[in-house]
Parts: sequence; C-alpha cells; structure tokens
Amino acid sequence: MRPRSGTFNQNIVNVMRPRKNSSPPGISNDIKSKRTKISQDSTPLPSYTSSDVIIDVLKYINRNEIEKCQLLSYNFDSIITSSSILPVYQLQEIIMDNHRGWTAEVPVKTNILKKLTSLNSSLVRLNLNDENVQASLGNCYVKRMKISIRNDGENVLKKLVNIVKHSGKPILAQLCEMVFVMGEYKWLHQIPMIFKDLISTEKFNLVFYTSPPLQYIAKNPSCVELDNPKIEINIETANCYGVNWKKSKSSLYQLIAGEGLETILNRGTIELGHINGSEEDFLASVIKILRNSTKLQYLFKRINFAIQARNRDDTIYHNIFIREGYVPYKSLQGRYQDKQRDDGWIIEVDFNHEYLMEFVILKPGEAREGF
Repeated sequence: MRPRSGTFNQNIVNVMRPRKNSSPPGISNDIKSKRTKISQDSTPLPSYTSSDVIIDVLKYINRNEIEKCQLLSYNFDSIITSSSILPVYQLQEIIMDNHRGWTAEVPVKTNILKKLTSLNSSLVRLNLNDENVQASLGNCYVKRMKISIRNDGENVLKKLVNIVKHSGKPILAQLCEMVFVMGEYKWLHQIPMIFKDLISTEKFNLVFYTSPPLQYIAKNPSCVELDNPKIEINIETANCYGVNWKKSKSSLYQLIAGEGLETILNRGTIELGHINGSEEDFLASVIKILRNSTKLQYLFKRINFAIQARNRDDTIYHNIFIREGYVPYKSLQGRYQDKQRDDGWIIEVDFNHEYLMEFVILKPGEAREGF
C-alpha cells in the first residue's frame, strides 16, 4: 500500500539515511522530543566505557534493538549513527524498470518505523527517483534487486550510476536479477563494470526471454567475467527455439560443454527453456556432450532443461539413461548417475521436478547438496 502523504515517505527515508551530525536531522519531531526528554534525565555513557566497547556489544544486537538504544540519549545516538560496521537496514526489494517504475520496498517492522506510521501494510514503497531515497541506500541491504532492460540499457545505467553517486557506495544486495527483454547485445559488456562499481551481491541471475542474447553470451563470455569470484552466476532463457544444439560448435553446445567458459569464475545454474525438436534426441545429444567433455571444471554446476509436463511418460526417460550407461542412484525414482568417467567426476540427472530435468556436475568425492 502506498503512503498517504509525502511526509510519511520522507520520514522513513530520514530514518534510514546515515546521519553525520550529532543531532539527527531526519528523525520526526515525536522521536526528537522523546530523545530530548530522555537526555534531560542525564543518561550519558559511563566515563569508563569507550565507544569502541559499546560498538563491539551492539554488533551482536539486531537492528530493532539498536534503534531502541538510539533513543536513550544523544551520546548513544551519536556513537551508533557514526558507526559503519553495525547492522544495516534491510529492504525487501528494489525494482529498476522504466515501465514498472523505480521503487524500493521497506518492511515496516523496525521500532522507529512503527512510530512513523499507522498503516497496516507490512511494506512501504519508496520512489528511487528521489535523491533522499537514493542517499539512504548507502545504509541499507536489499534481499532482492531486479533490473529490467528494454531498449533502454544506457538510460538504466545512467540512473544506476546516479543512485550510487548519491548513496556514496555500491548497492548491497543478496540477489540481483537482471532481465534482458530486448536491446543492443553490446550493452551486455557493461555487466562486469556494474558488479565492480555499482552493485555488490552474492548471487547474479541473468535472464533472457529469447535465445539470441544467450547465444551472444556464449560467443562473448567476457560479458559475465566478474572480478569477484564469490558472486555466483546463473543464466536462464525462456526458450531456445531455433537453436541448433546438434552442431558441435553451436553456442548452446559450448554452454553445455563448458567450452570458452574458463574465465567465468563461479558458475551456478544454466536453465534452458523450450528446446525445439525431439526430447529423446536432445537428451541423447546432451548425454554425449557431457560424457565427452574434458573440461568438467568449467561447466555450470547445474544444467536444467524444460521438459514436457503433460502426458509425460517417465519410462521413456528411464530407458534413455539406462541405454546410455547411467545407473539408478540408491533406488530413488527419477535419479540416475553416470560413473563411467576415469577422472572420478560424476554426472547426476534428476527428473523428479514437474517441468525440469536437472543435470548436476559433481567433483570427485563431492555429494549433491540438498540430499
């Protein structure tokens, strides 16, 4: 639900943004008056307690409790607001889309935010075009960030640069999803710079609606060569119609076989939707590609394919994998392993999912996560 007035919106921004002065400029009058009353009661820090010790203690307290400490006195507030290592405010989602808007959703759960609103909504939507909101992001951590590109890549990039300019630091996100709907493929070469200077994240999902940009990535892997090896890269396309997956040097073949992917440091999952042609022929080709690959360390850890859900006959899949030398794994239905490699690597397949068939590449001695 949107806030009823700009005043409420601004109050939330002021709470989130870092405050440089000892007298916090953005807190509402109600909060200020409560702090004044408390500070008049003389609640200074004990003379023998250093600010470093206070910070060390506060590091183990959640943000809600820290906000309560800020209300004790101006001394406590000054120490807390001047610290750069305490827990940050958490945002639910940031959306950067010229069609849907540029917004940030804030959970109304924290101690101070509850005092600023009488709304029942658990989320408040802020306008990312507001410079005050942009400045506030430097003190926030977002769970999910979604960027959409529709023939407006340069414009999106300029806005992103402007946000970071006002916040003073890259946007911190747990997951960043970039949806490339349409546009010049050359824009994809901006991705390494974006995740070096503008966005800091743990996981990066690159999503395409059609196969041509996926083919471009396969031919130009430098587009997803990120400096930070800790960022997991996942690539997904809605469909692969028209892609020649049988040709030995086709882009789809290269992605499956791991050819030319040596410089992509942390490969997570690649998901390919709606492969044209016979599923049986396609699976036989994929099995052959993976078995003949000599660079399994450069493959994506998981390779997913969309499969037919209606009138599906798992017996067909069973017969294909048995014929190709796969063996059932621990008598689990729909799960098979290829252990014919001399290098100890194991290729495991699982078609228990309703719409997906998943190949998992396991290092020697490695167990599949989640089982």
